[in-house]
Amino acid sequence: CVMNRCGDKNEVNLDDVGGVLVLGCGKMGGALVQGWLRGGLDPGRVAIVQPRPPRADLCLGILRHYTSLAEVPCKALARVSVVLVAVLPEVLEEALRPFRKLRRLPCFLTVVTGKMFSAYEKSLGGRPCSVVRCMPQVPCAIRLGVSGLCANSHASATDKLLAASLMELRKRACEQVNKPECRLEAIKLETRAFRSELLSFAPTRQVG
Repeated sequence: CVMNRCGDKNEVNLDDVGGVLVLGCGKMGGALVQGWLRGGLDPGRVAIVQPRPPRADLCLGILRHYTSLAEVPCKALARVSVVLVAVLPEVLEEALRPFRKLRRLPCFLTVVTGKMFSAYEKSLGGRPCSVVRCMPQVPCAIRLGVSGLCANSHASATDKLLAASLMELRKRACEQVNKPECRLEAIKLETRAFRSELLSFAPTRQVG
């Protein structure tokens, strides 16, 4: 697993890459997309795939929305460089299965918990695929803390830099660290403990 730390000179210009497809846009996926748009990512490069429209409070109505991958035009799908996977773990295989028909697979940047790299290759019919996991997701939501980014052996240097660049658009809420896949859960537990300590200092609200 090799990742750049925030501030390294090796960066990807997001204006030079293809589209970003968001697979699942609930609370976490929506928070990430909001951060990308605030960070300057062109809305025209982002599309959302999920059965229902994004929640109104996410203010993502300007983005293209498809209820299924089958609705995405072939030309648009061919331009996708990275897919943000933000679905529930139990529907991962079903969500990724339609990608099997693609001649070229994009990079999968995933925030799905509990699913190892092998689960993605299995979901894609055994095809080798570029996957970058981000754990935990809490820092992306509260903009504080550290998340680990871990890439599999099929991820190219460009894939890794693209994933790191997208996460840096979260106002540097995520720091890229060099950790093997098995250490991502430890990072999650450490961040959860930090969040609990942080919330213990939050002022209480008096009712009445």
